[in-house]
Amino acid sequence: MKKKVFNKIKPEKDNLSILLRINEAQKMASAYQWLYVTENALRDLIRKVYGSPTGWWNVNKVPQKVIDDVKRSMDQEKYDSAKRADELEFTNLDQLKEIITKNSNWNDFQSYLEVADKSTFRIKFEGTLSPRNCIAHSAPLKEKDLKVIDVRFEDVLNMIK
Repeated sequence: MKKKVFNKIKPEKDNLSILLRINEAQKMASAYQWLYVTENALRDLIRKVYGSPTGWWNVNKVPQKVIDDVKRSMDQEKYDSAKRADELEFTNLDQLKEIITKNSNWNDFQSYLEVADKSTFRIKFEGTLSPRNCIAHSAPLKEKDLKVIDVRFEDVLNMIK
């Protein structure tokens, strides 16, 4: 990849800066893997509990703000719609948490979770949201933050049976 990038840049560009970004990207790759696995595991959990979002994707099971945000994403990201299976593919980590922890939904998920207390679930989950935003918006994280990400995302995955 480094060679490919260097071949595309013009000589006047700062090669050292690009090399540093490539090194950062390699470190960030593991953080992205945690995010990818966690978001998709939660989508799979929701599908396991409710099935495909045809009958339940409404205000009874999904908070209206999530529905509105997903609709907006679907409208804005039409170029990518062929790759997305359903509305859940347009949700992010925080929205998945909101679906699971919605008061009327919590009981539906309890038998699929290792934690019975919704408050504990939300607290552990909250630890992933700030790192998620850094990962999703390509903000470089420090080495210490990358280690914390391993723990926080693993905590969420360990709550799923």
